[in-house]
Amino acid sequence: MDSLKPEFQPKRRKTGTWTVVVVTGNGPDSHVGDFATKKEAADWIAANSEDWPARSK
Repeated sequence: MDSLKPEFQPKRRKTGTWTVVVVTGNGPDSHVGDFATKKEAADWIAANSEDWPARSK
């Protein structure tokens, strides 16, 4: 069975901060981080998405 690669999307919260939404298609979406800007969230995606969830800190 092939596993789908997760999708990573920056999302603004109601509080004004940003999180990264991880959509796997298996259960509920995950939310990673609490970033001040969309760029910080995008930088996290660029640095961590290939190895996620192994490096989801």
